[in-house]
Amino acid sequence: MRYIFKVTFVAVFFILCSLICSGENGIFKDKVYMPLKLSSHYADIKSIYDESVSEAEYYFNLGIIAFDNKKYNDAIKFFTKSIELDPYKPATYLNRGVVYLTLNNLKAALKDFDKAIEINPLYTEAYVNRGSAYILLEDYDNAILSFNEAIKLNPNDAVAYFMRAQVYQHIGEIKLAENDFNMACQLDNFFCFNSN
Repeated sequence: MRYIFKVTFVAVFFILCSLICSGENGIFKDKVYMPLKLSSHYADIKSIYDESVSEAEYYFNLGIIAFDNKKYNDAIKFFTKSIELDPYKPATYLNRGVVYLTLNNLKAALKDFDKAIEINPLYTEAYVNRGSAYILLEDYDNAILSFNEAIKLNPNDAVAYFMRAQVYQHIGEIKLAENDFNMACQLDNFFCFNSN
């Protein structure tokens, strides 16, 4: 049962990651979506940015592109450089934490999610991702606490309900799981499952 739960959770995590992280291999320039594939030279990408983009933002976007192209070590390097340039942007810690989570470096992921929350205690995505890391650590109590906090901050966060439902189902709280699955489905039909 534990193995099946982890496999199901990891599959759901990667589906959500692909939806949440940055879209279909693209970035935004002047609020216009630009599809990108990873260049063999990251410096080539700088040419699409205007001068108003900070160096920290440039490295942040390189991290997103590297992650989308499964260049996880490059993504970590780029997010780390962005953090060095702007240590007060919680999204950078969150995204680097997601890379660590993808690489199963759970302690580093938790550290980054905690830092994102420290900088912005209202950052629901950081709580959801922290809960995901706790699931992989099999620390279900802390996973539930993280999802509870996300839901308290944003009662319309379908992902938080769905992830908490996964934990409730795993620990045998079937009624609570059912309630959360239903709420996730009401909030976003992506989480609705057709039994036919």
